[in-house]
Amino acid sequence: LLSAGLLRLGAAPVALRFLSIVLGVIAIACVGLTVHHLAPRKPWLAVGTAAAMALLPGLQFVSASITDDSLAAAVGALLLLVTTHVAMAPAPSRRLLLAVGCSVAVGLLAKETALPLVIVLAGVITWRWRHRLGLRDAVPIGGPIVVIAGWWYVRNLVSFHRPLPPLTPLGVPPNKLRTAAQLRAFLTQSLHGLF
Repeated sequence: LLSAGLLRLGAAPVALRFLSIVLGVIAIACVGLTVHHLAPRKPWLAVGTAAAMALLPGLQFVSASITDDSLAAAVGALLLLVTTHVAMAPAPSRRLLLAVGCSVAVGLLAKETALPLVIVLAGVITWRWRHRLGLRDAVPIGGPIVVIAGWWYVRNLVSFHRPLPPLTPLGVPPNKLRTAAQLRAFLTQSLHGLF
């Protein structure tokens, strides 16, 4: 959607590559901030970790490509950063609750690979703040999730009658497994749908 917005505004296709690079830089910055938050008296450790991450060939490849994987990396690093803040905060603050809501919302939109990190964040929140959260804290967490990501899940429920789109290639009607003879076609289509 970010790429479509850039193209709609008249940006050149190369702008999509720069968007991916910016997302890669955000991923590196979030990892550096996470390490800085964990070891504030060792700034060299944060800088070294960020530099080592920037030198990873896989991250360089993804960040230089037009793909949703660069967004997934940035969101994963953001969720990691927010999780460490939650784990180390003595009590929930409005700002941190809002950061939780926004990072979860973006994670729910970015890619399904962010879902395990969302679950880890929810677990850390439950573990750290189970006795400190009240009903009023649901607004700064749930509000951004509903506003930022809610439309996607409503759209999927209306279009596909499920919260996530089916994993079938576009334009190919899904095979329904009704007999053993259809097993090969069903498995082939399922494997193609994963890619």
